[in-house]
Amino acid sequence: MRLLLVAASSLVVLLGAGCGGETVVGMGGVTGTVRDAETGDPLAGVRVHCDDTRSGGPADIITDSAGRFIISDLATGRARLTATATGYESLRDHTIDVVGGTVLEVDLDLPRRKGDRVTVRGTVSSDAGRPIARARVSAAAERTLTDGEGGYELALPRVTEPPVITFEARGHGVATRILEMDAIEGGTARLDVRLDGEGTRSLRGMVIDAHDGDPVEGVMVTCAGRSARTGPEGTFILDGLPPGWLELRCAARGYREETRRVGPAAELDGRIVVPLVSPSTGEISARAVDGTTGSPVDGVTVQTDPLGRRAVTDERGRARIDHVPAGRYWLEYRAEGFERGRVGPFYVDPIEWPRVELALEPEGTRIVGRLLDPSGSPVPDHPISARPVDEPDEGIRLSARTDADGWFSFSAPELSDHPGRWRLTPEGGSAQAHVDVIEGSTSDAGPLTLLP
Repeated sequence: MRLLLVAASSLVVLLGAGCGGETVVGMGGVTGTVRDAETGDPLAGVRVHCDDTRSGGPADIITDSAGRFIISDLATGRARLTATATGYESLRDHTIDVVGGTVLEVDLDLPRRKGDRVTVRGTVSSDAGRPIARARVSAAAERTLTDGEGGYELALPRVTEPPVITFEARGHGVATRILEMDAIEGGTARLDVRLDGEGTRSLRGMVIDAHDGDPVEGVMVTCAGRSARTGPEGTFILDGLPPGWLELRCAARGYREETRRVGPAAELDGRIVVPLVSPSTGEISARAVDGTTGSPVDGVTVQTDPLGRRAVTDERGRARIDHVPAGRYWLEYRAEGFERGRVGPFYVDPIEWPRVELALEPEGTRIVGRLLDPSGSPVPDHPISARPVDEPDEGIRLSARTDADGWFSFSAPELSDHPGRWRLTPEGGSAQAHVDVIEGSTSDAGPLTLLP
């Protein structure tokens, strides 16, 4: 297990790694946004339901003011989501594929439907009874702010079932209320709400990758009904948190969802850095070599299937693909002058990281060989020329240099155009070798000794 230690001035939250099952690590999850299918506006107060949790019980989540939701503890495999909101057609049996150790991101669109117009009025105040100005009141795509006396008026144009209304204000906890249909008389209803907590309580933190310590952008962080996404530096800010111990959740594509308790609220006042470590991925390391000579091949593109993550080999023939979610994969590879290939399957998790050797088979016509000195040691970085024996008047001459292990390779159109016997000559030496070239294949010249 890889450990990363981070120091904070006031509070440190350590998120660890775990595993479960045979080939998947952690639980699966889904996060996303519910929007109005016509306008694209995020919908608050939407009920998102899923039956397929690992515990066997259903999960019911209500979207926040930004239309966001998170459902964790999902069993690996096929799962079904249902979304319902007042004034909208319900979304039934939206199917997703859950992968252990990852958080799937989806967007759900709900079409509008006709209904009765309802105006909801009321006040928003603190738990001490003081009115809260500029508190946000929202239901589906409709939203408004309270006035200086804490009063509000929210117009709901299409009410076909009990509306879910969300109330939130800076420095206070979030409240969600369901307005029952029998509370509506003559197209109006009254709903007064008190919000927990007063003063400014904030939680500020950072999400980093457990493997390399880099900040992770785009992580969905939720706590006490508040939510935020981490920025390019991996940081987030959650304001208006209620008193007491709090549950913090971090979810991102390619990482296992992490849940931790923080608090109490008195310790959250002011600027507090909360470093979060959220590992749930592994890596795939590959080394590409020439299948004939065993020499490393650079510029090879390797790509995972599924997922589509890719990397390119360096001068040592090595490539690494990071942040690969736990699961079963194949590795595809391609490079100029070599045949495409595919290897696998193999398994990835945060503990077991595959190391894959790719033996690339050349395409077209080639000559390969190795240059040694009289003692049998390889001769590196040495020029070698090749000429056709049967056509000396053509003026054809190919050049190559040996690599660090003495291997050399010729691959040029002239080899296909002039099959037959070719002569190989190391520069500055008296030794020569002959090799028969066959169109479309690799001819092995074997070891060639450099004689001074």
